[in-house]
Amino acid sequence: MKVVVIALAIVAIAGIAVAH
Repeated sequence: MKVVVIALAIVAIAGIAVAH
């Protein structure tokens, strides 16, 4: 589960970085 949460966090951060 932790791996999934970390993966989602990375995707979210990457998405925000790309959005800006």
